[in-house]
Amino acid sequence: MKPEGSIQTELRRLGNMLGTHGPCLTLLAGLDKAWRWLTGAPIWHFSGVAPGVLLGGQPARRIVDQMYRRGVTGVVNLRAEYDYVEEVGGTGLDYLFLPVADNHAPSLDQLRQGVAFIRRAVAQGGKVYIHCWEGLGRGPTLAAAWLVSAGDAPTVAWDRVRKVRPFIRPTAGQVRRIEEFAAGLRVVSQA
Repeated sequence: MKPEGSIQTELRRLGNMLGTHGPCLTLLAGLDKAWRWLTGAPIWHFSGVAPGVLLGGQPARRIVDQMYRRGVTGVVNLRAEYDYVEEVGGTGLDYLFLPVADNHAPSLDQLRQGVAFIRRAVAQGGKVYIHCWEGLGRGPTLAAAWLVSAGDAPTVAWDRVRKVRPFIRPTAGQVRRIEEFAAGLRVVSQA
């Protein structure tokens, strides 16, 4: 496997995105990524999935403490390739690490843990920033799970995430996992 961020990896991702999303959405995704490279912060316009729930790509280490000053009280990191618990220490941010390999779906248990973490933070008036590497697959899957847990049907949840981040590209496995998550919630509510 090529290291993330390598030229070959980036060109492959660009080709995949162009093939599935076309030039306009690929350009938006590229702008989002370029902005994070330049500033370290996400483009907040592409982040607000629901009140108190933000979604994006990996923030730079140098802005983690700035996130807290922007009202973010918790971070959920879905990147198996990078745990930065040390950088969060002393910032005031709560941190949840749910390691998921790139292009894979979080487990049902990880989705339940993530939703519970988000629920607690939002109930206390906080904001949670959910992220994976680019905010295109793993992070949107957890955001969709949050929306499903709040009552949305899976297709509605994906549409709401896509409305904010039109360039997401969840895998078939990630879409199926949200269906499984929703089915599990229905079983629990019927019991």
